[in-house]
Amino acid sequence: MTGDDSTTSGEVASGPLSRLYEGLLLTVEQAIVVTCLVLVLGLASLELVFRNLGIELVDLTATQIVTYYLSFHLGLYAAVLACRSVRHISIDALSPLLPIKVKHGVRAVLFAVSAGASVTLSYLAWRYLQELPETQAIIPGLLGFVWSERLWKFPLVIAFGLMALHFAVHVVKELKAFPDAPMTREDPTAVEDEPGTAEESGEEADGDGETGSDDVEEGDE
Repeated sequence: MTGDDSTTSGEVASGPLSRLYEGLLLTVEQAIVVTCLVLVLGLASLELVFRNLGIELVDLTATQIVTYYLSFHLGLYAAVLACRSVRHISIDALSPLLPIKVKHGVRAVLFAVSAGASVTLSYLAWRYLQELPETQAIIPGLLGFVWSERLWKFPLVIAFGLMALHFAVHVVKELKAFPDAPMTREDPTAVEDEPGTAEESGEEADGDGETGSDDVEEGDE
């Protein structure tokens, strides 16, 4: 499935929920990705400088652990954005061979399965967090809620929940586009003729109303 095909299959219904989904929620997701990226680059650069210069102002082991978690969350929420825009990794060899109407139906089923899988992963992540000791920290020796492993792994639950939401939205889009979709197959090799092509531009009339080829013939005469 390609992102371009699915984005044209329908639009999210307008209203407060649409503005919340396309506005606030999208901004929050993008802010998380940008924040994680900036922190990862900053901490990695800081670690390189301190290690090469022999500066021992901070615990480099702790910095590495924090950078690892932030890098993981960066990839995770980048995947959330990819699911929103239907640019996640997928294998779809039969799509060009199917009629448009059938493609919408197949996509709706696949998105529904993906939504169910994401909900399951979110639930399993929640169960996993409940099994962790409350006092277990990501950095040995550091106590407190800020360093709790439950806190640093909780974004797993939210990320899979957001993926489930995005897949559910795509199911609605595909189902809305299904009734009016034609039972014809798209031809990926078809190119529509548009005015102003190279051939037409080469035969455009000059100022005296004759084409360039006519000018050449008149010159020979």
